[in-house]
Amino acid sequence: TGGTTSYFPALSFLPIIAASRIRFRRGALQIAALTSFFYLGLAWMQFNPAASGALGTLIGVSTASASVAGLTLAINLFGFFAVAWLAGSLAEGWRTAGANLERASSAMADLREFNELVINNLLSGVATADERAHIVSFNRAASAITGLEAPEAVGQPLAELFQLSSEARTDLANLAPMKTMRAEVAYCRPSGERIEMGLTATTLAFPDGRIGYLVAFQDVTEVRRLERQARMQQRLAAVGEMAAGIAHEWQHSGLIDVLSPLLAAGRLKIY
Repeated sequence: TGGTTSYFPALSFLPIIAASRIRFRRGALQIAALTSFFYLGLAWMQFNPAASGALGTLIGVSTASASVAGLTLAINLFGFFAVAWLAGSLAEGWRTAGANLERASSAMADLREFNELVINNLLSGVATADERAHIVSFNRAASAITGLEAPEAVGQPLAELFQLSSEARTDLANLAPMKTMRAEVAYCRPSGERIEMGLTATTLAFPDGRIGYLVAFQDVTEVRRLERQARMQQRLAAVGEMAAGIAHEWQHSGLIDVLSPLLAAGRLKIY
């Protein structure tokens, strides 16, 4: 092969690089040390053919001077270990980057699952729509409130799905970023049941720069019924207080003393 004067030692870099891919830096350095050992043995046999016996005769005597051979040995040995170190460092970096990427991907997947879990367990309905105001996502509470499953709702126009009035549709179309729109809707479920729905809409910026919509809503039917009942009770209480006040005034004004004999004689009737 030419020994110290050959170009073939450069091929030794290939197994060193291959070892770095399999065993990383440690494996590359081990192969570099083994290559250096055999290369030094080859050079020694070239300069000592008598001591190496038949193998030295087969390899032949080096034609290079001792200084040139020594310089060649030093360069090749340095090259073996330098390539081993660099290739091993790159392999270690690739392994670390791969592990970090895998951890980041796993963390993102866990975060995505956690976000979906939180959204699906909210008591309020949450829906998102794209820039065309078509439904993109629909959580579990939204399905329970509207009576529509997520696959049925996705793709429908937001205004039609929530049965918005013409005024509310105009407000939604003109909704500015960072602003909110509130509305109450008399909503009719697919089953025919009518409920009162309170919703809040705001703009939503998607990662690709598009502007969509985020809608949060609740079934406020029971709340509005209780409010109406409370207002009725307040009115009845006011009427009772007014009647009690009138009776009190009659009693203290002496009007009862005047009317009592008339009532007893039957000359005054109360209808």
